Amino acid sequence: MSGENSFSVVFGNKTDVGKIRQRNEDYMECFVSPFGDVFVVCDGMGGHEGGEIASRLAVATIKQAITSNPHGLSSASSIIEESISLANMAITAKSEELNGLKGMGTTCVVLIVNGDRAFYGHVGDSRLYLVRSNRLNLMTKDHSFVQGLVDQGLIGWNEAEDHPRKNEITQALGIFDKINPEVNQKALQLYKGDKFILCSDGLTGPVPEETLLEVVTKYPPVEASNALIEAANNNGGPDNITVQIIEIANAKTLPLDKMTLPPEGAIDRSLVKTNATTKDFSYSASASNANLQKKRNFVPYIAICAAIVIITGLIVFNPFSGKEQFRPTVSDSTKTKDTTHNTVNDTIHRELESSLKELYKGKDTPSKIPRNITLSNPFEYLGIFDETPRKFDPTGLIMNIQKNDLKFENIARVNKEDSLNYSTDMQITYEGKLHTFKIRFRTKDSKNFELHSIKSIKQPSIEKEKVKNKKETEIKKTEKKPEEKILEPEKTDPVKPGEETKPKENSIDQIKTNENENKQDNFGK
Repeated sequence: MSGENSFSVVFGNKTDVGKIRQRNEDYMECFVSPFGDVFVVCDGMGGHEGGEIASRLAVATIKQAITSNPHGLSSASSIIEESISLANMAITAKSEELNGLKGMGTTCVVLIVNGDRAFYGHVGDSRLYLVRSNRLNLMTKDHSFVQGLVDQGLIGWNEAEDHPRKNEITQALGIFDKINPEVNQKALQLYKGDKFILCSDGLTGPVPEETLLEVVTKYPPVEASNALIEAANNNGGPDNITVQIIEIANAKTLPLDKMTLPPEGAIDRSLVKTNATTKDFSYSASASNANLQKKRNFVPYIAICAAIVIITGLIVFNPFSGKEQFRPTVSDSTKTKDTTHNTVNDTIHRELESSLKELYKGKDTPSKIPRNITLSNPFEYLGIFDETPRKFDPTGLIMNIQKNDLKFENIARVNKEDSLNYSTDMQITYEGKLHTFKIRFRTKDSKNFELHSIKSIKQPSIEKEKVKNKKETEIKKTEKKPEEKILEPEKTDPVKPGEETKPKENSIDQIKTNENENKQDNFGK
């Protein structure tokens, strides 16, 4: 997508499912508002369809809030903060409404450009960069576990980029009732040639910042967007990828005395400079440009310190999270030294979770298992109501999943049993209830898995309750005395947990806004 407006802001953007995941849980939007041109990127997460719903709902709510301005706010910084807070409330309410999606959430980064000024805000680890004078300036600071280590001086910025727990975020829309979005309160002065990059971590993970800078300075926004998506996919495309690039074309020239200074509000760290020896980045603009269509932290130091203290004391770890959230901050630097084992296990967890998510899709499960999963011979399966394990081939496993409408929820941390064998617990949904299965598997490269067994380890209590109630009823009948002739009003049994009226589940189509272009159906996570 590309576009221009009266201020001659030129932009390009693109979103892509990546090489591993099958569903694109990122979402983006551009639109014109009374406050200026608005650009939004959200990266959803959590459960079956949860991430996709959360990111779309966040963008729709933010757009509605900024364009309608229901409370008559006068400043761009205030409307950004309010729109993000309203999006958080909307997702929280939706997760309570939709069965099986509690805990869904999304990151968010918002940019408003008005004339030669800009305001921005964010929650989570989706980022905003500003390219100026051939330097890449990070304008937002990740709300993440690893960023907390950096802020405490336990690790450096370079270590943070490759840390195995980089994806554990400490803030996201839809998780808590209240959030603290970081918004710059003072307008950022813009100059001719400034280029903003809004992106999800699916771009910043596989693509080095040196490449970001090189591509954005070398190509116009549309071609640069395509090139960065291509670069991320060439480096494995492990996650959904979204990028928006905005170029300021008709502003005043940057004064000479400011050329060596970082923009006001930029994060204080080593800046990435263009390296003349960097090998040429090959990219050929393709006819895909025709498919693109027009859409049109600054936080006090004390507040940052206070946030770190609060995060350290209150964050709670969820062992069944796909994108782990709210882990306590490590205060002992020795805990971060030996990370090789954790790195491997985190990679296995991520890849296996992606594959199981695609395998356990209920009645929508594909006819073939994911290509990076095989079943051992023999492969044992113990269902929820099975007394003894059964032997399954891939077809039998898929038919069982489809017939019983079994849907993936999450997996726990991976346990290493020996050099090649691992195990983990998986939670699935059956008839609206969570059930836990033990999975034992083998992997040599952390990406391809041979499943040895999937066995239920928790029998549902509802069947036991039915049997118990039936026996109690029979006992009561046998104890009734023959001479009792008085007929009493018939008693009704209380409503059982499984028989309560369930709220209507809304279809994802009810909250979808305009579809992103270039959404692909690559197979994988």
